[in-house]
Amino acid sequence: RRAMSVCFSWAQRLSAAALDRRAQCQARSALDDLQRGYEKLLQLDLPQGATQSIVGVRRCIADLKDFVPNAVALKQRPWLQPLLHEQAKWTTKVAGGGTLLRRQVCKAAQASSPIDWHLGTLSISDLGLLFESYSIPGEAQFSTGLVQWPQITALTTGAMEKDL
Repeated sequence: RRAMSVCFSWAQRLSAAALDRRAQCQARSALDDLQRGYEKLLQLDLPQGATQSIVGVRRCIADLKDFVPNAVALKQRPWLQPLLHEQAKWTTKVAGGGTLLRRQVCKAAQASSPIDWHLGTLSISDLGLLFESYSIPGEAQFSTGLVQWPQITALTTGAMEKDL
């Protein structure tokens, strides 16, 4: 029985190594695609100011080259991904809100009233985030609406004095 478990763990490691090799190949291919896109942009007469952005793209491609050899297969963690019905609700509730990446329970406070914490859900999408407090009798509702990533200039964390 022990030989079987050792063999099974060895097979798991072997398949993980094969998955990592595939991830590295995929990363190299994606980097090649970026390079080809960069080269196509160089062939265009773009508006003034685009040169700085193109240089930034080139710099990012060069930076990414160092990370490609260390690419590993994405670990499957279904508990970190939103459920299908949550994505459907998100799409209905927040038109143009992008793809829901994660939704979790948390607490938040408004900057105007940092001592009043609200329990609710934080929805994180590829376009931004949204906090909505739960409907608790006697407490005011709090919702940020969709705050797009470019609008977020800083995040602060804090803790309630008497955290329960």
